Amino acid sequence: MYFDLINGPAQQLMRDISQRAITTRADWVKQILELSSEWRPYGYRHACEMLNDYYLGEQQEGLTAQLQKQFPKTFRRFPTNMVLPVLRRWIDQQATVYLTPAARTLMDEQSGEAVEDPAQIAAFEKLQRDAAYWEVWQRLDRTVHLFGAGLMLYSWNTFRNRIECNVVQPHLVHIVPDVDRPDDISAAYAVLIELATDKGVRYNQENRRFLAYWRGVDENGREDWQAVVVREDGSLELGALPDAMDFTAPIKDADGNTVLPMIWVQREKGHGVVYPRPPVDLLQSQDAINSAWCDINMRAQTSGYGSYVATALDTERARGALNITPGGVSVLEEGESLQSITADSRLSEHVELLQDYLLQQAQRLGLPPSSWAPKNRPQLSGVALKVENLESELARAQSINRFERIEEDDAWEIALATWNTYAPMTGDTPLDPTMRLVWRPGPTTIPSDEEAQRRVLDHDVSKNWLTAAQAMARALSISEQEAEDRLAANIDTNRQQIRPAGQGLAEAALGIVGNGEA
Repeated sequence: MYFDLINGPAQQLMRDISQRAITTRADWVKQILELSSEWRPYGYRHACEMLNDYYLGEQQEGLTAQLQKQFPKTFRRFPTNMVLPVLRRWIDQQATVYLTPAARTLMDEQSGEAVEDPAQIAAFEKLQRDAAYWEVWQRLDRTVHLFGAGLMLYSWNTFRNRIECNVVQPHLVHIVPDVDRPDDISAAYAVLIELATDKGVRYNQENRRFLAYWRGVDENGREDWQAVVVREDGSLELGALPDAMDFTAPIKDADGNTVLPMIWVQREKGHGVVYPRPPVDLLQSQDAINSAWCDINMRAQTSGYGSYVATALDTERARGALNITPGGVSVLEEGESLQSITADSRLSEHVELLQDYLLQQAQRLGLPPSSWAPKNRPQLSGVALKVENLESELARAQSINRFERIEEDDAWEIALATWNTYAPMTGDTPLDPTMRLVWRPGPTTIPSDEEAQRRVLDHDVSKNWLTAAQAMARALSISEQEAEDRLAANIDTNRQQIRPAGQGLAEAALGIVGNGEA
């Protein structure tokens, strides 16, 4: 009873859809949009579109509005092209999980050993290459940091015969969730993904296009995901309600269950939250920076030319007689005068204030101050940089934990099901469904004092605090097992190449043929 009370509207919606009535198609699209909007913060779409515009550098409108508030009578005199697009840099500096390519290894579920089958390895490498995994996961990481959430959609390109992944901005995704698991998109009742039209994907467009997924019932009476491409007026473009998903084969897992081919990633999960509140404070910070930078440039101009006061000039004459421009000459009559007033702009102080504000914002966002410091800042050692980057590294570690779970569980399940649904049709090798994915992030590019690190590791090994394999693993960011394997191989190789039978180390290194004595 409680379940029916809470999920009643969604359940009624699914019953309406299952009736497959053409006359109600526009109604259930409208209902999905309305039910989804109840889970969104107020002004969600507008905030996301503003964040996207600012990330792409389209900030002039916001700067004009900010100047109008500060200088209501003279704001039109300010050049609105004077922007410092730091928001993009803020986001890019936070989204660092995929700064370098991640390592993905297929493991045998039974033995726990890495898969060595060349056909399986080749198929998996082709999957990653065709889906542009490095690029698309980078984009997802940036999207999640920019908006607070993002969607990854898996599909198969039948024209190019390859798997594809597309990142969708969250305001283009309309979710009717299960109230017991609102952040789990696989438990949702319906999902609408806005598709582009000839007018793009702006909110004010008419008769929007959607890729619509909903829970239906298959011919065996089993709950199944179904999909069509439908317009807001109910007209179908791809798929037919009596036989939904006929434009693309349903993606099924090894057990025959239909898989919803998408993952929904939130930067921070909250109780009962489907759409996290977007970071609109970044917009306000960007506006403040643009306004300050514009003000600095205006001060530089006015201090260079100054302001002028004319006396004893007739008004009509003054309008055409004064030529206050670089290189201009004004001819004055007897008794007339022109006086220049130069303001004390104190440009250096304003620049310092802007620099301080940038450093404060970087600190608030957990970014390293070194990335926003003035050019004359003293050069820090690698160890000092490690300390300074500690907060950003901790934030990256949290993101790594989130993406590790996503890649090894939900994303791998969907990628595997998508590949195995279509691969047999194209002649590609299906992937063994019993395999599991092990994901490891790539290293960061934060500089380090390698010499100091090596000295520390040498000291720890000499004190027997670390083994040689442990030290090697830390120095090269590899597993201890891999380090042990490398050490064993290196010992054998060095023994063969550097010390042939009967030859000393020094002799071998110098290329001297010995006399057979050790």
